Amino acid sequence: SDDDDAVVNVSWDDANAFCQWVSTKEGKHYRLPTEAEWEYAARGQTGASEPNAPYATGQTINVRQANYDGNWTYNGGAPGEFRQRTVDVGSLPRNAFGHHEMHGNVWEWVQDCYKPSYEGAPADGSPVVTKDCSMHIMRGGAWNYHPKLLRSAYRYATAPEVRQNNAGFRVARDL
Repeated sequence: SDDDDAVVNVSWDDANAFCQWVSTKEGKHYRLPTEAEWEYAARGQTGASEPNAPYATGQTINVRQANYDGNWTYNGGAPGEFRQRTVDVGSLPRNAFGHHEMHGNVWEWVQDCYKPSYEGAPADGSPVVTKDCSMHIMRGGAWNYHPKLLRSAYRYATAPEVRQNNAGFRVARDL
């Protein structure tokens, strides 16, 4: 394992423990992004011509832009390579906000508890928190998924103790 490997096999609890550890170490508040923050960052668009495009790349995506099972296509995209593993962080093109691998590579845990829809979700971008939070959200898709599941708006709910070889996290810092 080298410093550029994507972090995988971490649970939601592990990801939060890391955020607490690095916050203490650095003296700044680090955390998982909220679902709203993650989607905004993934879209990588501020007043773009296609504000509701499924990907930061527009209406479709290809394996030169994201790591996924290239045997499958979405919305007229071309088939391509299936790498069958994660790629190094930063090895694929960044979006307009400078973020790499927001689509594909590894599922990314966010703060939010699972709700079946956005109805009643906070309008200010804060996380959905429920009294009985038995499921949390992952975003972004992964190296072994179809491109349809890499869309910016796609949500994947799972139990917070689950660890998978295609699941990791991204860290946000409060300013």
